Amino acid sequence: MVRTDRRQAILEVAAWLADRGYDAVQIRDVAREAGVSLQAVHNHFAGNDVLVDEVLAEGVVGTRPWTGSTKC
Repeated sequence: MVRTDRRQAILEVAAWLADRGYDAVQIRDVAREAGVSLQAVHNHFAGNDVLVDEVLAEGVVGTRPWTGSTKC
């Protein structure tokens, strides 16, 4: 998966989880649902706060693009 695709997948999954509330956004869950490693999420976002801020700033729509099909 290309770096920009990975970042977008992470944002989409975080937005999907955020629909259930801020507390629902856990980095481990985002990584699993986006099909990336935990480290990949941390490489793009320093933590939950930054991730949720990016979702809001970019206006990402909460979708569930895929479930854990490939690890990066």
